[in-house]
Amino acid sequence: MNATRAQPVLSSVVLNWNRSHLLKLTLESFLDTVSVPFELTIVDNASTDDSRDVIANFLAKHPKHRFVGLKNNLGGQALNYGFRYATGLFHHVSENDIEYRPGWDTELLGKFDAFPDLGQLSPFG
Repeated sequence: MNATRAQPVLSSVVLNWNRSHLLKLTLESFLDTVSVPFELTIVDNASTDDSRDVIANFLAKHPKHRFVGLKNNLGGQALNYGFRYATGLFHHVSENDIEYRPGWDTELLGKFDAFPDLGQLSPFG
């Protein structure tokens, strides 16, 4: 699991649609617990609630992260718009209703070290 300073280990894309109250917790817990070099892209699937305000406030405090705002709800296909920017060794999909706990990232990535032929893995399996 070697990454250069320019290349993150983890490219995370958070997909959101109309769950601003949960999105805030997801983003805060992600930042509080991620411990490997990462990049974060938030994709909003044409939310009609105050999600865009939550995202704007988050990005004002953490400007290095990316936002992709879609005009139409594309469902899961919207993740592709976020992963267009992914440069990490591993790609991580997140929904907007997850509360991250310390160690989630190193535990997950450790499984790829233990099983080098592993192609994908769900942390919920």
